[in-house]
Amino acid sequence: MPQRFYHLLLTVMALLSGASLAHGSDTPFPTDLTPAQKRDRPYVWIIFDQLPVYSEPDANKKTIRRLPFMKRVVMLAHEQTDMEYAAVAIVNDENEITDKIGWVERRWLLESPEAMKNKDRIHYKAMAITSVKAIQNDPDGEREDVFLSPDGKPAKGPDGKPAVIRKAIIYNSPIREKQFIRTTISLFNVLFIYAEVSGKELAKMQMIKAPRSRVLTIDETSAEAAVRAQTETYYLVGLTDRFMQTWEEDAAKQILGWIPKVRTELWDTREGVLPDRTSTFQKASPRRLDPLLAFLEPRDAYKWRETKADEHHVWREPQFDASGIGLDTPPHRLRFPLLRWTEDIKKDLKCPDSVVDPNVPKDPRTKKDGVNRLFRAGIFQGGRSNAAGIEIYTQEEKERDDAVLIELEQQLKKTELLFVIDDTASMDNWYLKVVPGVCEKILQEAKVGELSVGLTFYNDLQDGSKLDPDTAVDITLTKLQDVMAVDTPLAKLHGVRAHGEALIKAIKNHNSDPVQVAKRNGGGDAPEQVFRGLLTGIRKAGFEKERFARKIVILIGNFGNNDKFDKDENGKLKPTAPTVQKIAEALVPIRNASQPNPYSPIEFYAIQVIDPNGNYAQDDEKQAAPGFRDQNKEIIRIAQERLKATGWAGTPTRPGRSAGDYFHLENQEEVSKKIKEQYDQIKKMANLLSEQAYKIRTGLDGDWGEELSVILKLKNIDPERRIKGSGAQFFQAAFIWEYDRVGARQVRTQVLISDGELKKLLEILEELKKNDTDVLAAASRVVDTQAGDIAKLELAKLPPNKQNETELRLILQRLKEESINELVFKRMGLFVSSSPLLNATRGGLNELTGQNLYDVLHRIDLLNDIRKGIQVEYDDETIIFNGKPVTKYVPTKKEKSLDRRCTDFGAFGDGNSKSTWYWIDLDKEWP
Repeated sequence: MPQRFYHLLLTVMALLSGASLAHGSDTPFPTDLTPAQKRDRPYVWIIFDQLPVYSEPDANKKTIRRLPFMKRVVMLAHEQTDMEYAAVAIVNDENEITDKIGWVERRWLLESPEAMKNKDRIHYKAMAITSVKAIQNDPDGEREDVFLSPDGKPAKGPDGKPAVIRKAIIYNSPIREKQFIRTTISLFNVLFIYAEVSGKELAKMQMIKAPRSRVLTIDETSAEAAVRAQTETYYLVGLTDRFMQTWEEDAAKQILGWIPKVRTELWDTREGVLPDRTSTFQKASPRRLDPLLAFLEPRDAYKWRETKADEHHVWREPQFDASGIGLDTPPHRLRFPLLRWTEDIKKDLKCPDSVVDPNVPKDPRTKKDGVNRLFRAGIFQGGRSNAAGIEIYTQEEKERDDAVLIELEQQLKKTELLFVIDDTASMDNWYLKVVPGVCEKILQEAKVGELSVGLTFYNDLQDGSKLDPDTAVDITLTKLQDVMAVDTPLAKLHGVRAHGEALIKAIKNHNSDPVQVAKRNGGGDAPEQVFRGLLTGIRKAGFEKERFARKIVILIGNFGNNDKFDKDENGKLKPTAPTVQKIAEALVPIRNASQPNPYSPIEFYAIQVIDPNGNYAQDDEKQAAPGFRDQNKEIIRIAQERLKATGWAGTPTRPGRSAGDYFHLENQEEVSKKIKEQYDQIKKMANLLSEQAYKIRTGLDGDWGEELSVILKLKNIDPERRIKGSGAQFFQAAFIWEYDRVGARQVRTQVLISDGELKKLLEILEELKKNDTDVLAAASRVVDTQAGDIAKLELAKLPPNKQNETELRLILQRLKEESINELVFKRMGLFVSSSPLLNATRGGLNELTGQNLYDVLHRIDLLNDIRKGIQVEYDDETIIFNGKPVTKYVPTKKEKSLDRRCTDFGAFGDGNSKSTWYWIDLDKEWP
């Protein structure tokens, strides 16, 4: 019997028997979860692809089955024999064991859904890099798709010569004999470390104590493997700092696999630096006149500081503009990550990491001479270069493409939905019940910035009417608006929290609004102004604003179009008449001289709520009922032809965009279900396109499809050149002075923080921002007094309701023993170190002022602005606080949208586990 069938038979027999799989073991296989396991559900994940499962806790026993990479199981028990084993099983939502899997080596289990942290509780991050030292000159030019081997040596091309390294390989396993490639990732990307495997190098990592599953040893099955184990290290890496353990698919989506350490640079700080632009302003004193330089060796940095010699720099800041002002750094762009100065590095380099410099501003607290720090930072040298060192994909090209792709990622995730509805009396029940019901379901799933909705009503005119037929179309609600927006006129009018709720309310009130009722007219015959409603709605909705958002128009009606009012005295259509052709052209615009930047195609779905072949008594009904079907099918047919002509439709083997469809549905529940199905399908495709754009930007393997190919072509991006082109972007650890020779600041330091951390921090700090004069007065007396128990005494004077409604009393009482800074670190592992107020303990209260409080309050405002995605201008206002003048920062009405999210972190897709990250300026914004 072939061995693979033998193993399969063993597995089936074990599953069918239902008996303990650990026969003969001191620890029998558990038959049920303990109360603690039922409460805490000890999920673990398999981190070795095709992990062997044994019938007993003994690797010498037969393998009864194998488990795939990142399979989620529950650990029921563990036992130590020749190594530690874990009994794992599948458990359902009712805490019942549905599959007794067996025993596995515990070292191949990931026991936490969060990435590893260092002693400062900062997540370890691995930057996928190509170092200059790893590249060998290739005199014959470029090589494509050849990677660095796990032992750190350059891979060889077909002729045996060293090849250019373009990507980093991510494997299914850290054991070379068991490896195959799971994916590859472009340089540079930042990944979070969940586990690491090494031999003797493990002791040098100095990582925080972690579950034993995080500390692994490569199997030493041979002399050769034993040697490699001393030098090889692999990291298990993921896209985010944690994944959702309750969503089984999320782990496999976020955890990429194992990457060789030689292809990474360890980053276990939160800080990054970028050139200081404000120091180049004309009013800056001292003003920075020279671009920032980064040096490969510290001795070269010291030589530049002393003699201005710059011949050994490895990076130079881009040229200033004509007025001598440095270029702005976009919020999304990765900063130069600060790398640690270890004692080994200091010893090897034989130089300090800072010097006392009389030109540097003095420390405002200690009044001592300033210190100029020499930062060790990661530098990415230009664009992509070939083996000869020639740049073949410039940094400017990469940054332009990055900016375009980042914009596309956001646009492609957005869905724009326009309803066009017949609001004649016969349709009341349809739009009054169906549309609000569908909108309510969609609204429950909507996220800010991901769904906009508009609605156009149409009816008809009475025969012989002299009114403009455009009056038969109501565009009051047509303009697409974000359903979660709170500041739209409609939301303010109805006094609700979001535009989506206001839209639902407006629809429900449509037939009771006297103004709208006066506009409505059935026309006296069956046909309605269908074409005019469609064309006007599409043109007025604002689809062109978000060019590449996913667009959908849903038409709900019964009878076809009435063109009586669009004909001249000879019975011919006027040039201004809405037609099938014009509607199809609006649905699928084509780039031409008059429309150089067309929006992406709109998918069109027509729903007819009456039988097109019904037995109607009136002649106009007999024509108008099938007319609705035939007219809209013709619109869809022409639109599909236009999709084919522009490439949007794709090919038979790689299909792209669809023009839409026609449906005949007479049941309201069926109509609601069909609308929701079409929306869900389009939303799924929108997320897929956004994911594809993300993969192109970060270099993850994947097929971007015909649809995205058309979009990229319209945006002048060649994905083949960006992803599959040869060459590599080099990474180098370099040295940068914080200040230049005259004391002008060269770099600003920023801290990387997730949105969840920022939210939690603000929840603590917001208690200082309570608009309560009694509480603020108590706070001022606390910070201006030395008495040890003053916080407790002052707060005791407040009314009981004031004591109970705010956590400020708890925070102020804590000042007797620990600072808010210490409190935040205990709760979150974050330091808020620049504020005297937040660092004050009992001994330092007398040094604080009311200004300290208002400085912190202002920074709280700035952090809230960042989370809201806006930039607000603030005015300075002098007020008297506790008898002393202080500066208060008052927000003005001048604000603009500013997306501060760092797009080099976080997952793509539907956002269920997406992490949002921000770079926060330590001097200007961090409290």
